[in-house]
Amino acid sequence: MNKRIRNPLQRWFRHRRALPHTPLHQTFLSEAEFRKHLRKAYVANKRHGKRVCFALLELNELRQCRTYVENKWSRRTELRIIAQVARLIEHDHSPGEITTQNERGEWLILMPDTRLRNARRRLRLLSRHIASHPFRIANEFVRLTPVIGFASMAQCRSISDLVYKTRLALDYAATCLASRPVAFRTELEAAKTTLRTNKLFINFAERTRLPFQILLSFMVAWLIPFFVYGAFDQMGADIAWISYSLIVAGLCITAVFIWIETYLAFGAQEAPAKPAKPYPPASAIIAAYLPNEADTILETLDHFLGISYPNSLQVIFAYNTPNDMAIEQDLMVLAERHPNFLPYRVHGSTSKAQNINAAKGRCTGEFVGVFDADHWPDSGSFERAWRWLSNGFDIVQGHCLIRNGDDSWVARMVAVEFETIYAISFPGRAALHGFGIFSGSNGYWKTELLHRTRMDQFMLTEDIDSAFRVVNAGYKVASDRDLVSRELAPTKLQQLWSQRLRWAQGWLQSSIRWCMPSLTSGRLSTRQKFGIVHLTVCRELYAWVPIQMFPIITYWGSRNGWEIINWLVPIFVALLFTILTTIGQITATYFLAHPTVRNRRWWWWYPFVAFVFYSGFKNLITRVAHVKELMRDRVWRVTPRTRHAHVEPVGGKGYNG
Repeated sequence: MNKRIRNPLQRWFRHRRALPHTPLHQTFLSEAEFRKHLRKAYVANKRHGKRVCFALLELNELRQCRTYVENKWSRRTELRIIAQVARLIEHDHSPGEITTQNERGEWLILMPDTRLRNARRRLRLLSRHIASHPFRIANEFVRLTPVIGFASMAQCRSISDLVYKTRLALDYAATCLASRPVAFRTELEAAKTTLRTNKLFINFAERTRLPFQILLSFMVAWLIPFFVYGAFDQMGADIAWISYSLIVAGLCITAVFIWIETYLAFGAQEAPAKPAKPYPPASAIIAAYLPNEADTILETLDHFLGISYPNSLQVIFAYNTPNDMAIEQDLMVLAERHPNFLPYRVHGSTSKAQNINAAKGRCTGEFVGVFDADHWPDSGSFERAWRWLSNGFDIVQGHCLIRNGDDSWVARMVAVEFETIYAISFPGRAALHGFGIFSGSNGYWKTELLHRTRMDQFMLTEDIDSAFRVVNAGYKVASDRDLVSRELAPTKLQQLWSQRLRWAQGWLQSSIRWCMPSLTSGRLSTRQKFGIVHLTVCRELYAWVPIQMFPIITYWGSRNGWEIINWLVPIFVALLFTILTTIGQITATYFLAHPTVRNRRWWWWYPFVAFVFYSGFKNLITRVAHVKELMRDRVWRVTPRTRHAHVEPVGGKGYNG
């Protein structure tokens, strides 16, 4: 920190220590005095086993963009921000907690007699307060993003080791813009250390990992149950009948819920007829990994900059790239022509979550739409979204429409599937469960809520995680199938596999994290808790249900011979009911689908012909995702995009073919 900032800050600290002697006014110390307390705490920990935690806090905007802050306002701005952060730290400090700030601009927080879980609770509350606090700078308010790393003194060999490990956690939190404080763990240190490993072995392991995981999923789903049934048979118990009954019941119950969702989708809540407040300034965040999106992003930006809106519409393109690219010059030229366009390269980012977290601090709109780089929202989308948000809702999830269905049979399958999801499942489940779900793109947030919630880099599907968080916090999420944005679907089966595998593993992570907190939440009704169980437990278990027919049939056939037709009748009936349910859902989707897809009548034969294969394909993906999560294999593989030519309107105003 420069001297013009540091000297007034030191005078401010001296002024605080001159105040009457109370624990509150002893919270802030000089750095030298802080070190004395740190040494005393270290001795107390090593000699008497007293629990001590140490934390480092930094504001990401000052860490990454200090020059931007100084240029936009003044060099004294940082001091004003520091004073406001100091008051927030002081507000909920624990007894005995002391704080200082070093020359790097980091806040050092020492928490004596504090367990690691209590430190996490305290720091999470502090992070939430800072993230939601409107910092007054000059004549405007801005939001800032805290990043926090912390460690227990019991994990460390010395004070320098404590500081090193805490800073390692802080750097990791800053790199991924974590929405919660990051505790030091050994994986962070291991990731920092470069291991010399045989490259040939690594390449072999990479090539064989996925086939091994697929094989393992079949072993868990088929071979293990078969041998379990045989083992119990040797003990005189036939537990296959229990599994048999559960499979039949599971298939039938799932089909019933699909019929209920389909029925409710026809009466789904419509958007309010008019806004409750005048249209405010709005923002759009387009997140992208630029090397992957370079062929399509300029078309997308041209589309966004051509959207009409009654008030100002800010367009932020938040991207990350490992290397400088020529297209970045085009982005700068575009920014000169359009004052409402901000290209924002997020240095150190490796994910969409980090890009959104970084960009939200630059939003000037009262609400913000979040989009992927291939999305083209329809004209009037921002006005329609505000009608929801101004009438009591906090988030509205729109309808993602596939615009490249003519490119391949895979894209056509996805186009029809997306109509089933956004025209039937989302509205039907919102009506059934009493809450909607944000699915990542074409979602509109109140800006303040997005700033408080943030996206979590630790999750493979940060959107689903944030959806569960806002639902658990009591916010209202709407689903609107007429709030349309057009996107590109994968055109190859391998691309679809990679995309859906990440989605499935991300859903599993969110299910594990949020199932129990949702069931014990005092903010959710019984109906909503049932909906959470349906979306987490039931959804994850169902992928393992249909395949259980095979180990049961194999077991009974090997034990009693293959004259088992009477045993198969209930399963046949359940499968027939499930098949008829799928056909009924596709038929209902046709009537509720967007005209662009509905008018492509020959597309609708694909799900009828391939639904058995496609259902099995998706269930296999879910099972492999479970295996990957169990193996802690969490590599994010970006789905490639292909450039798609502009399509001409067909079928009436507002619809593109």
